[in-house]
Amino acid sequence: MNKSNKYYYKVVSNIPENGAIINTANRIDGNMIKRLSDLNNLFDLIYDCSEYHQISIKQIWLKLKSQEIIVFTRNRLKNDLRNIKREIKSQNFILESEFRYFTYYILEKVRQDLIRTSKSVALPNRFESSYFFGNLKDCMIYLIGIYGLSYKNQSNNLKIIEVEFEKTETLHKFDNNLLTDFKDDFLSNDFYSTLKDFLLCKESKKPLFEYVFQGSYKVIRNDIEIQHRV
Repeated sequence: MNKSNKYYYKVVSNIPENGAIINTANRIDGNMIKRLSDLNNLFDLIYDCSEYHQISIKQIWLKLKSQEIIVFTRNRLKNDLRNIKREIKSQNFILESEFRYFTYYILEKVRQDLIRTSKSVALPNRFESSYFFGNLKDCMIYLIGIYGLSYKNQSNNLKIIEVEFEKTETLHKFDNNLLTDFKDDFLSNDFYSTLKDFLLCKESKKPLFEYVFQGSYKVIRNDIEIQHRV
């Protein structure tokens, strides 16, 4: 048993019992992995559209959100957007809520590229891992950054748990800001470069460190009060 005597913190919606031993292999979200696989072709089209026409992902999102495709001077862009819209319809893609999968798509794209080009790079599959923060304050910063003030609404059932790693199979430390802090003018290549920096353990100016973990952990506390200030 690999006891670290260090506590880590995680935002959860399903509250485990104190003392429970949880294996990350049993927490893999198969539905999310399947959905990401189903959307791979759609995101390929979006990625290539941004790269070819040198327009931001945000611009593409706004154009897709409009009910009609405006007549463009560049016919190739018009056709590319139509192809994307056809794929959206084919996959029953919900633009408002599922576009977050685009980040996951590029993250896995970068991970596979790094593994392919550097055989010695051992990078965890995020979708087969759990991630934690090294202290309660960082976990709260993440919570507010992702959910805003809506976390105060008790109906969302969000809680923070404190855990101790029992058996570590893989453990990597990354800057979560590089996974979430994107600019409106980012092209697909900008997303790629930023997420490559993330997986290569580079840091932003004010990093928010997370620990991507595979193995088993023990729940120490499941009743941590979420503070409204950090």
